[in-house]
Amino acid sequence: MNIQNTPSPNTLTIPQTAQSTINTTKTMTSPSQPDTSNMEEIATKFSESVERSSKSLEERSVSARPKMRIEKLEKIYQLLTGQGDQQQNDDVKRLLSMSQNALSLKQLLSIANGDPAKADILAQHALLKNKTRNDPNIEKNLTAALTKLHQAHGHEVKAGLNTAPALALFSRNPTQRTRLRNLYYKSISGSGSLATIFDALLSQFEENQFEQGLHTLLRAMTDDLSSKFPSLPRSQLKSVLGDLRSGQQLITTHNSCKNLLQKFQRKEVSNSGMTAPRLTRRLIDLTQNNVYPREIKNMSIDCVGDNPVNVTIFLNAIFPLIKKMPAPLWPDDRSHQNTLNLILRSMTEYTEKEKQHYQSTQEHSLNVPQ
Repeated sequence: MNIQNTPSPNTLTIPQTAQSTINTTKTMTSPSQPDTSNMEEIATKFSESVERSSKSLEERSVSARPKMRIEKLEKIYQLLTGQGDQQQNDDVKRLLSMSQNALSLKQLLSIANGDPAKADILAQHALLKNKTRNDPNIEKNLTAALTKLHQAHGHEVKAGLNTAPALALFSRNPTQRTRLRNLYYKSISGSGSLATIFDALLSQFEENQFEQGLHTLLRAMTDDLSSKFPSLPRSQLKSVLGDLRSGQQLITTHNSCKNLLQKFQRKEVSNSGMTAPRLTRRLIDLTQNNVYPREIKNMSIDCVGDNPVNVTIFLNAIFPLIKKMPAPLWPDDRSHQNTLNLILRSMTEYTEKEKQHYQSTQEHSLNVPQ
C-alpha cells in the first residue's frame, strides 16, 4: 500500500484559507512543539484584519451615500440657503484652504453657520473640487470631517437634504428658510415638543405665515418620509407626522382667537396689546403645565379687562377652543380634563360676580333720590 502522501497522526495540516491568509504552505507541528513564529504572524494578520473591518464600519455611513455631481450640489445649496453660486464657491474655497490641515467637526459646521445639511453639501463639493488638485492630504482631512459630521448629525443631514425643495417654497428669505429648517430638525430629534414647535411658528414668523409654515412643515415631513434615505425610521416619522397633522387644529384655534378679539375690539373692551398669536400661545401654555385659577384670571384680564360680564363671555368663548386643542399637546387625558374643569369653575365664579354686580347696581339705582 502506498502511504507516502498520508499525513502523520501528529501533524496538523493548515487549511487552505489559512494558507492564503498567511501566505505559507508549511504545516503546524503538534501542540507539543508549537511554531511560535507562525502563531505570531497569524495573530498580527488577524489584528490588521479586525482594524480594517472597524474602519470600514465607521466609514460605511459616508461611503453608502450616493455621490452627487457638482451641478446637483449647487442646486441643493441654493434650495437650502437661497444664495447663489458665488457664495457657495467662496465657502468651498475657504473649506479647501482650511482642509490643508486637520479639520474638526466644529470648523466644518462653522463654515455652514451650524447647519449640518449645508456642511455636508460644502464638504462634498470641496471633495469634488479637490479631484483637480489631487491633494491626498485635503481629501483625507475632508473625508474624516465628513465622517464625524454623519456620526454626530446624520439625521439632520438627511432631513435637510430631503426637505430642501419643500422648505424653499416657504420663503426666499435665507434667514426664514434656516429658521424653518431648524424647527424641522427639532421636530425629528425630539428636542422640541409639539408645543415648542407651534410656539416658535407663532413667535418667529408673521401672523399670516403661521398657517403656511405649518403646511410647509407637513409637506417637508411627507417628502422626508417618502425619500430613499429618510432621516428617521419610517415608523418614527409617521408618528411625528401624525402629531403635526393633528396640530392643524391650531390653525382653527388661531383664527377663532382672531375673530374673538375683533369682536371685543368692536365693543371697545379688548386690550390692544393682545393679538391672535399671543392668545393662541397662552392657550398652548394651558396644555403644558398644571393650571391654577390665577392663570385663567390673568389671561382673561389681559384680553378683556376685569369686568365680570366680559370675562364670562370670554371664558365661554375659549372653553370650546381649549376642549379641541390637539391631543399631542396634553401630557395626558387627566390634565386635559382638569384644565376644562378649572375653566368651568372660573366661569361659575364670574357668573356669580356678574349677578352680584347686577344686584348692587339695581340697589344703587333704587337708593338714588328721584
